[in-house]
Amino acid sequence: MKKLVFVVIAVFLALFFTMIIATANVLESAKAEEATPEEPLGPAALTLLAKQSDPDAVLAGILAHLDDWQKAGGDYAGDPYLVLVNKEHPLPTNWTDLIVLDDAKNSLGEDFKVEHEALQQFFALREELLKEGVDIELDSTYRTPDAQKAIWEDWLYSEGVDYCLKYLAFPGYSEHQTGLAIDIFILRGEEQIRDNDDMLADVADFGKIHARLAEFGFILRYLPGAKEEITGYGYEPWHLRYVGSPELAAEIMTRRLTLEEYLAGK
Repeated sequence: MKKLVFVVIAVFLALFFTMIIATANVLESAKAEEATPEEPLGPAALTLLAKQSDPDAVLAGILAHLDDWQKAGGDYAGDPYLVLVNKEHPLPTNWTDLIVLDDAKNSLGEDFKVEHEALQQFFALREELLKEGVDIELDSTYRTPDAQKAIWEDWLYSEGVDYCLKYLAFPGYSEHQTGLAIDIFILRGEEQIRDNDDMLADVADFGKIHARLAEFGFILRYLPGAKEEITGYGYEPWHLRYVGSPELAAEIMTRRLTLEEYLAGK
C-alpha cells in the first residue's frame, strides 16, 4: 500500500512540475512576441497582400502598412541628385534634410514644389525649347509621403487593387517624393496635351524635348522596350529626372541607360 502511495505522489509531482514548465514556456514566448516589433512590409510583400481574395482584408492590410517605408528607408549620405527611389528602394528617412524645395507656378497658375536646382534648370530648358516652338509645362512634381498615401487610400476604394498596383507606387517608393522628378505636358496655344496616349503619340515634340534634356542635367527616367523590367514602369516620355551634372546626364542619355543601370555600373 505504501508503495502505491509513493507512486501516486511521484506521478502527481511529475505532472505538476511539467505543467509549471509548460506555463513558463508559454509566458516567455508571449513576452518575446510582445517585445518583437512587427516587420515592415516592402513592395513585394504588399503586392502579395493585395492579391488576397477578400477585398476587405486587402484594404485593411494595405492601409495598415502604408507607412512601413519609414522603417525601411534608412539615412542617405551620397550625392542627393543620384538617389535611387523605385519599387525596391524607399525614400531615405533623412531626405527632407538633404534638399531645398522651391515653390513654383506654371503658366496656368497651378502650384508646385520642386528641388531648387532642378527647378532653375527646368526653367532654362523650357526657355530653350520655346525657341524651337515647343512649350512644356509643369504637370506633376514633388509629392509628400502623406499625399501618396492619400492617393492610395482614395484609389483603393474608387479604382480597386489591380489598378493601384499597376499605376501607383507605394508611399515612400515614388520618385516624385524626391522633388527631382518632373512630369511635363505640352501647350499648343490654348490646347493642353496632357493625356498620356496623346503624349505618347507626339513623337516629334518629345523628340525635340529629349534631345535637349542632358544639357540641363535631366534624363528620361522611364525608357521604352525591355527597360520596364529594370525600372518597373513602362515608357513615360513626360517623366524627367534631374541628376545634376550635364556630363553625367549626357552619358546616361547617350548610352540609353536607366538610372538603375548607371548606378549599378558606378
